[in-house]
Order: sequence, then structure tokens, then C-alpha cells
Amino acid sequence: MLLVTIILIILLSLALIKVIAKGKFFDCKIKTVEQFHDAIWNNAHEFIFLIDQTSHVVKTNYCTLYKQPVNKDRTCFGEILQC
Repeated sequence: MLLVTIILIILLSLALIKVIAKGKFFDCKIKTVEQFHDAIWNNAHEFIFLIDQTSHVVKTNYCTLYKQPVNKDRTCFGEILQC
């Protein structure tokens, strides 16, 4: 009985190590994707607007390019362009 318990503990420990290693691998992948995403938003020379179904801007680089203060509230697309 003791031998079975020890084997079970070892197997569970190995499974836990595998899960932790896989999690670190995916964390690295997620970080790479986030860096790529940020590079696109921060280095684009054109305006990029991510707009939802109600014409509110979710994310934009417009304020960065024009060096305006970033508004954290959900703003309508026309209000950002001041038209």
C-alpha cells in the first residue's frame, strides 16, 4: 500500500511539473504576441481605430500621433476627429 502511495505521489508531481512547464511556455507565447500587438499600435504612422458596434472607439493611436491626452472614456468616433 505504501509503495502505491509513493508511486502515485511521484506521478502527480511529474504531472504538476509538466503543467507548470507548459504554462510557462504559453506565457512566453502570450508575451510575444502582446509585444507584436503593441509594436503595430505604437509604430503605425496612419490612424488606427478599433470601433465597436455602437460607433464608440475602443482603442486608437490617434491621440498618440497628435500628442493629445488619452481619454479613458468610451468616445464616439466623430468626437475624436472633432467632426
